[in-house]
Amino acid sequence: RLTRALDELRADEEAARHLQFQLLPSDGLVLGPYSCFRRLLPSHALSGDFLDYFPLGERYAGFYVADVAGHGAASAFITPILTTLVGKYREALATRADETILNPPKLLARLDADLVPQRLEKHVTMFYGVLDSASGRLLYANAGGYPFPFLATATGVTELECSGSPLNLPGTAPFGQGETDFPAGARLLIASDGVLELEPRQSHRERREALARIMQTTRTMPELLDGLGLEDSTQLTDDVALLFVSREESHA
Repeated sequence: RLTRALDELRADEEAARHLQFQLLPSDGLVLGPYSCFRRLLPSHALSGDFLDYFPLGERYAGFYVADVAGHGAASAFITPILTTLVGKYREALATRADETILNPPKLLARLDADLVPQRLEKHVTMFYGVLDSASGRLLYANAGGYPFPFLATATGVTELECSGSPLNLPGTAPFGQGETDFPAGARLLIASDGVLELEPRQSHRERREALARIMQTTRTMPELLDGLGLEDSTQLTDDVALLFVSREESHA
């Protein structure tokens, strides 16, 4: 009976893992001038990390990386809830011209309010950004996501520092926000905090400095994985989510 129960549990975990990965966007999806790549590497069968990117009309593209506190099924089951909530605001833009999803800090505030009635006992960190292909600008807001994203351009690598309070915590606190140019040839990396726990073990400052060096020369997701020493067989102590966005080079 114990063997059958364990087999059923493994089957349930595998089914849930399949569902979670079915919710992920296509790897290499092209959104106007932007190409988006992703990797989701669970430390267990299921991941408390999640990411997504999507078109917002003809002009904009949205994306986020979220990390639910904890590990395993309890955290992973919250990621579809978050996906559904974000989807509600995507639909609102298309059907009612509600531009909440084009305003990163406003979206995070709405999501924070939406999570309260769910009575979830876990907080969620989330970095959300919107790319404007007409102006070449990136607007973003941060609800406790760390490490901060890395933006690589012809002039160097910049860490988009913006602190903020996680979602679904008691009380109210501001979210970090910012805006910057995203020129032709630029690359952006958003990683969950699991990347800070990779081997060889380093301080958070050393790991962030290493990420900045990797981004100086990285042009593709395989190059990024190679620089991080990540393979499918890598044993992880924490979930790792990687979102890599690049803008096509100018041909002028």
